[in-house]
Amino acid sequence: MPEAVIMAGKRGGTLARRPHCANPECKRQFLRPVGSARKYCFTCRPPVDRKSDPVPSEGEDAAPEPGKIEAESIRELAMAGRLESLEAEVVLRLARAMDSPATSGSQLASLAPKLLEARRVALAGFRPDSDRLDELEARRRAKIGGGA
Repeated sequence: MPEAVIMAGKRGGTLARRPHCANPECKRQFLRPVGSARKYCFTCRPPVDRKSDPVPSEGEDAAPEPGKIEAESIRELAMAGRLESLEAEVVLRLARAMDSPATSGSQLASLAPKLLEARRVALAGFRPDSDRLDELEARRRAKIGGGA
């Protein structure tokens, strides 16, 4: 049985084992904390194989058709005639990020207020054409005496 060593730390000592390296050419002893599954010393250990998603390039990230939030943003910006502005590009980038299935819940919560603020800036000063309800409200105010 390998000998146990007490390693000093901030919160007192932790028990560690001193096994031999699993590399047949090395067989060095190294400190392995209890509960660790390490088999190799620091010089012989193989590289970590992390299965991470590759970062998509700009072309791969673009969806073939816009999602719901992006489509609605495009519609609003086109109605306001501001689709070609820098602010509109910021809105569309945020909307595309929110529509992405890779976006986590915490990322959505962070992006939502930023998208709303960017939309407000992009559509600043724009008033949509009045619809039937606006006309009714204006007539009601005029009838009451509040003016148009």
